[in-house]
Amino acid sequence: MRALIQRVARASVTAGDHHAAIGPGLLIFLGVRRGDTVADAVWLAKKCAGLRIFEDDAGRMNRGLLEIDGEALVVSQFTLYGDADRGRRPSFVLAAPPEEANRLYEEFVIALRAEGVRQVGTGVFQAMMSVELVNDGPVTVMVESRPGMSTSSWQGPAGGAAVTAGCGDSAAQDSVQAELGGPVSDTDTRNPAQAGSAGLFAAESARTALARHLLSCPDPLVLASASPRRTEILARAGISHITAPVHADESTPPDQPPLMAAGTIARRKAMAAASTWVGRWILAADTIVDSAGQAFGKPVDDDDARAMLGQLSGREHWVHTGLALVSPGGVLFSGVESTRVIFRDLMPEEIEHYVRSGEPRDKAGAYAIQGIGGLLIERINGSYDNVVGLPLNQLLALFREALGQGVARPVEDG
Repeated sequence: MRALIQRVARASVTAGDHHAAIGPGLLIFLGVRRGDTVADAVWLAKKCAGLRIFEDDAGRMNRGLLEIDGEALVVSQFTLYGDADRGRRPSFVLAAPPEEANRLYEEFVIALRAEGVRQVGTGVFQAMMSVELVNDGPVTVMVESRPGMSTSSWQGPAGGAAVTAGCGDSAAQDSVQAELGGPVSDTDTRNPAQAGSAGLFAAESARTALARHLLSCPDPLVLASASPRRTEILARAGISHITAPVHADESTPPDQPPLMAAGTIARRKAMAAASTWVGRWILAADTIVDSAGQAFGKPVDDDDARAMLGQLSGREHWVHTGLALVSPGGVLFSGVESTRVIFRDLMPEEIEHYVRSGEPRDKAGAYAIQGIGGLLIERINGSYDNVVGLPLNQLLALFREALGQGVARPVEDG
């Protein structure tokens, strides 16, 4: 996903009877490429909201959109993925199909509002629009959710992200960086929610390197969860850890869509654990099933499980897992992974048999992909581990982000 961001004194967009205008803030032209996911939209929205391109009292670019109480205008722009390397007519083969692009465009707008932007105006998707602006500066910045991939280098729907990890030991950090392909710089901020075969290295080798590095840390990772499934995933990856369940508010915030809520709840859990496990790596997670915007947590009883499964039958839904990682220095890093899941058409007796098995009782959405519930699923698009409850590639990326910012001590927001 690509955003062409302009710092503006004012901007407006008109499409037929539709008109939207903003004052000081950001005009964001948004392009969606094939293979982008909701996670790209969330990451990029957070990046735009926090981008420090507004001047402080000393005249330096040191303020973000929220700090100036600025506004945003988001205009869809598939031509951002035009490839003009050959010939004189751009090719748009890398741009996402309209239906997919529109959905992710809307997810980006939702995520930007959830970041706290006071006003977010929009254009009209696939419409002929007239855009007017006064560029303040001028200042124009291009941001991508998957940097390093040119307009002619797309290799499929699975994006790649280089990832590393650290435990405050600089020698160990240098070692794992070398193994994973070089040092991590402050400017290398790949999307922490993407992983796949098109990355800089195979995911399995990355997991092996991370496991070896974490095992060299003096203390095991603290998993703030009682989930045996998350424990199994960490153990399979060779990551030394202990389980330390916490009591935290797991209610879904009423003003947040399920995707954002998963991240919020994971952060609540992580901060609850941080007060006890000072100076340790802490990992918390929360998984929410999202059926057309309705959040499904764990069923309260068998009747609730039957109702959930009936609603999921024959339809697609999303599984969002929020991860929150606290470094030994007390710095919080978080992200959300999303996977698309499509259920078969289920017969009533199938649902009844599955509910009576007892498996749905402590599972988000009332099913377990790694158990009998796997028979209910027609296909998935995205991370299998994410549906189970702990996406390893997201965890790897959070460690990489922590290492890039220095994790041996708390850091100032910079």
